Order: sequence, then C-alpha cells, then structure tokens
Amino acid sequence: MSEQGSRLNIDRRNAILETAGELFAKNGFSGTSIRSIASRANVTISLIYYYFKSKEKLWHESLLHGFQKDEMMQKMHSIIDSSLTIEKVREMAIGSGSYFDILMKKPGYMQMIAWIYAEQNMHVECPDQMESKAELFINGIIKLQESGIVRSDVKPRFILTMYAAFCEFWFLSKKRFDFFNSEDDKSPEIDMEYIDSAWKILLEGCLVPGWDKDR
Repeated sequence: MSEQGSRLNIDRRNAILETAGELFAKNGFSGTSIRSIASRANVTISLIYYYFKSKEKLWHESLLHGFQKDEMMQKMHSIIDSSLTIEKVREMAIGSGSYFDILMKKPGYMQMIAWIYAEQNMHVECPDQMESKAELFINGIIKLQESGIVRSDVKPRFILTMYAAFCEFWFLSKKRFDFFNSEDDKSPEIDMEYIDSAWKILLEGCLVPGWDKDR
C-alpha cells in the first residue's frame, strides 16, 4: 500500500472512531447503532466492519482513542526513576497529564465511562490494550511499594481502583456538589479544589508516613 493510501486508511479509521465516540458518549452503547455511526461519519456500514469486527470492538477502540495512557505511563516511570519527593508523587497522581487531568480535559471520555456504569451488562470484557496498560500502572505501584513510598498492606489493584474511582466520582457527581453549595462556592477552579482535597484526605493515606523526610 502506498504512503498516501495508508494515510487515507488512518484518516478514515480515526474519523469513524471520533464519530463513534461522540454518539456513544451521547447515547450509550445500546442506544447507538452502527448505521447511525456510518450515516454521521458519511461512510458505509461495511467499511466500519472492515476496520472494526464488531460493535463491541468499535466501542472499546473509541474509548481508548485519544486517551493518552502511554504518555501517562512515560510520566509515571520518569518520576519513579528520579529522586522522589512528595511534590513529584503528587504531580504523578493529580498533576498535568494525570488521569484526573485527562478526565477534566476530555468530557466526552467521562461521558462514556458514565455509560459503562449505567450499562454494566454491556461492558463485561475489558479490552486487551486497557488490561495490559492497567498492568503497567499496577507494576508502577508495586515499585513504589518496594521503595517504601507507598504502603504495602493494601493490594496494588485496590489502590489503582480507588484512585480511578475518586477521579471519576467527581465528574459523575458535580451536580450533587452544585445542589449542596451556593453560587459563591462554584469557583472556576472547583475541579482542582476538589482534587487537592482528595489528595489531602485520600491519596496521602496511601503513602508510608515520613518516607519523604530525608529526600
């Protein structure tokens, strides 16, 4: 295949993924048909099935599309391999390029996660790419445990699950926060105020007390 043809294939595939992501975020998995994706993307149904073997495969690929987990992992490893301080650990957990930062900047991604919670029977299997990347994060947590930074009396998978949960919970429940608070409390920086509070209350509890004193 020529370079031009290869580029066209990539562009078509990405256009389908972006369109599918928009419709899945709006209508969920069960409320979105392949026909509606094809119509919106101005492609044939057969072309969608050429790139993606099933609707489930398209869902998983659109969920991963544009989600910068590789960059997150590179950042995590670069911080772990450096001389760690409490500021660096905090940056890894809630700073620029962290999972919370991505959710804040990609509302469509958060909408798809909300549909996963709502349609749990539709999303039984975890895609291989996501599972393998989750293992990288878990291995990173294990390395932090072995370094005496993160407490070792909690399973790494629990730590990763709880971290993802409190990041996602905020964006799923911001309306509840609005209900309990006045207009004066609705700061434009409210997302960062929340994650700063979560760091103080929750994430610091994962760290071994005093590990940073001599660093």
